[in-house]
Amino acid sequence: MSDISIMSRTCAEVDSNFRRRWGAFVATSVYGHYQQTVEYATLRQNSGWRARFVWKETEGQIAAGTLLLSKGLAGLGLGLGMGMMPCGPIWQHGHEPSVRHVLEAVGEHCAANGIVFCRSNMRCCAEEFREIAALLPRPRRELQQIWSYWNLSRACMEMDISEPLETLLNRMHRHTRQEYRKSQECGVRVRKADGTQISELVRLLSLTSERKRLRAHETGYFSVLLNTYDPENVNLLLAEANGEVIGATLEVTDGRTAYWLYGGFDYGKRHFHPNVALQIEMIRWAQHRGCKYYDLGDACTSWPPLETDKGYGVFRFKTRLGAQAKLCAPYCDFIYRPVLYRLAGLAENIGLPFAMESGKSKILVAVQRLRVNRELV
Repeated sequence: MSDISIMSRTCAEVDSNFRRRWGAFVATSVYGHYQQTVEYATLRQNSGWRARFVWKETEGQIAAGTLLLSKGLAGLGLGLGMGMMPCGPIWQHGHEPSVRHVLEAVGEHCAANGIVFCRSNMRCCAEEFREIAALLPRPRRELQQIWSYWNLSRACMEMDISEPLETLLNRMHRHTRQEYRKSQECGVRVRKADGTQISELVRLLSLTSERKRLRAHETGYFSVLLNTYDPENVNLLLAEANGEVIGATLEVTDGRTAYWLYGGFDYGKRHFHPNVALQIEMIRWAQHRGCKYYDLGDACTSWPPLETDKGYGVFRFKTRLGAQAKLCAPYCDFIYRPVLYRLAGLAENIGLPFAMESGKSKILVAVQRLRVNRELV
C-alpha cells in the first residue's frame, strides 16, 4: 500500500496546490461529480461531517481516488460512526484496477477509526457496474433500493447540451415549447442574481417544501455554499413577473457538467411557467461556461418510472426538456463491524422514516424499505 497517499487534513488545511490537482482530477475523471470536490467536502464539514481524501498516484498523477466523509452514529456507542463516499470512488480512464487499492486504504482507515460501514454510490450505470464490482473488496453488501436519505438517488437524469440552444429548444416536447412561449408572453424575465438575494431562493424553497411536506435548507446553508464555490461556477437565477420574484434556481458547474441543485417557485403563479424559463436560461449559462452535459438530478420516481409514482410529474417535466433517465450503480456498503451494521441498517430503514416522514408515510416508507432489505429483519 506504499503507493497510496491519504489526505487526512481538514478542508480548511487543504493547500492551493492540492485543491488545483484534485479539482483537475475530478473534472477529467470517469464519472467525476461535484460531490467529490473540495468545495462539497467543505460544505459537508459545515454540517458536521469529517472529510478526507484518499487517492492513488501513478507517475505523479492521481489515477483513482475518493472523498471520504464520516460521522458519528448516535445510539450505537461512543466513538462509532458511518462513512460515505458521495458519488465515489472515481478514476481516470484505464486505471480501474486502482479503485481497489483506494477502497482498501479507505477500509484500513475506517476499521481503525470505529466506522461501522462505509457507503459508496458510484455514478456509473447499473450495467457498467457489473465490471467494476469485481474490483471491489469484501465484505460488502449491494443495496437494491433506489434512494437513500444520505445519498443521491440512483435514478438520475442528464441532458446532452453540446448542440446549439436553438436545436435543443426544437427537440423539446411541444408542451415545453408552448410553456416557454407562454412565460415570455406573460412577461416573465429571468436574471442572474448575487448572494445578497439568496433569501428569495430560500423563501420559494420553503413554499415548495411546505406544499410537498419536505424539509428545506435554511439561509445559513446557502450562504456557506456561495462562499465556498468560485462565483464563476455558481449560477443563481431569479424569475420575475409584474415586479415580483416567482421562481428561483441554483446550479453549479464542474468540468464538463452543470448541476441543477435547487429550484423553487410560487405555486400560485405556476400559470406563468417560471420553471421552464429558468431551465432554458440555466442551459444557456451552462453552455456559456463550456459544459457539455446538464445534470437535472433525481428522477423522483421508482425504477422503471411509473405514472403512478408520486414524483412522476417532475420526471415528465425533465423528460420533456430533453433529459434522459439513467439507473446508477447500486449503493455499496463496505462492512467493518457486521453485528453493529445490522443495527445501523434497522435504524436507517425504520428510525429515519419515522424521524423524516410525516403522517402515514412514516409507516409506508419503513415497510417499503424493510421489504427491499429483508435480510435485516
